[in-house]
Amino acid sequence: MSQRLNRTAGAFASEHESLAAFDEAVDRSGLFRLYREVDGYYVTHRPERELSCPRIDRILVPNAKLRELGWVATIGVEAKRSGAKLGPMVCQALDYSWAIYRVSDTYLHPEAIFLWPVDREGIDGETIGHAIESVMTQNRIGYACPAREGVQFGVGGCWVLSFSSAGVVARRDIFDRVGRKVGSR
Repeated sequence: MSQRLNRTAGAFASEHESLAAFDEAVDRSGLFRLYREVDGYYVTHRPERELSCPRIDRILVPNAKLRELGWVATIGVEAKRSGAKLGPMVCQALDYSWAIYRVSDTYLHPEAIFLWPVDREGIDGETIGHAIESVMTQNRIGYACPAREGVQFGVGGCWVLSFSSAGVVARRDIFDRVGRKVGSR
């Protein structure tokens, strides 16, 4: 497997540059209410874990147009610069999935957390390793990457939400199936 598939994609020199591109695409789409740098509160944690308060990069709440297409999930996004290692991002997203986030006077729990900018498939057809993708899928951690002036969101080897200059595709049926198993696999 190529080393670059264990790292974030794109040509973003900094996390700030990466988030600026993400925000521009989301704002242009008009599909979400976007919240930046959202503080949270852990509702539970593993024993012996350092106590701290999470702060996720973005929370996206679907607007009426997207809800009409069947997408009602609030999602979180954690971003890094291009070339960052994927493993620490997955660990961070796992931690963040144990939290609720304060948006205005309401606490929200994202149904999934997507990592930006992560492209599941490389130029040569290789994909994220099956083991790490399996862990991501079971914990409802997905990947998000730029797509024709928009963003594609994927989880479990499938694109579940895509918006670009070409339109919007929301696959809530696929999204609802991931991360539901309990116990032995």
